[in-house]
Amino acid sequence: MIEFLFEVLAFCAVLYILRRYVWSGGLNLRKAMAKQQQVIADEIEESHAAHEQLVNAEQEYRKALAEAKAESAQIQAEARDEGEQIVAELKARAHEEYQRLSAMNEGRLAAERQSVVSALRAEIGRLTLDLAELLVAESLRDNARQRRVVDRFLADLSADLSADRTGTDAAVGAPVERAGRAR
Repeated sequence: MIEFLFEVLAFCAVLYILRRYVWSGGLNLRKAMAKQQQVIADEIEESHAAHEQLVNAEQEYRKALAEAKAESAQIQAEARDEGEQIVAELKARAHEEYQRLSAMNEGRLAAERQSVVSALRAEIGRLTLDLAELLVAESLRDNARQRRVVDRFLADLSADLSADRTGTDAAVGAPVERAGRAR
């Protein structure tokens, strides 16, 4: 019976230890596990919220990127249109300047043409007077003499032309001197 009492006492001690440390710890363990599960659930919920924020931020980023691309394309189109307009204006100005210079040059050419015509008329008049002077100074009775007068006039004329080409006026007075000598 002592053994039985000793066994009951040992059994009670084991029950006490189990109840004190294991079962009461089990309650604490359950509380800790419940607390840990709550922390995990909160972290999962925070993770879902962060994921939603990330998705929203990515959508906003894509939207902003699309807007920036559209704005960039619009700016490029405006710049291209402005460049084309500038080129067209420059072409119009160049054409106007060409027209102005062309008209101015045509006026200069007409003035130079008129000046050349006047100079030629004066030269032809002078040459005609020289020929008439030669004809009056020379007697035209004989054919040989007529040929000499015409040949001399043509020689004087070619000498005058070559002198005019070289820019010297030394031969200008030559027909008059020759006409005076022929008398």
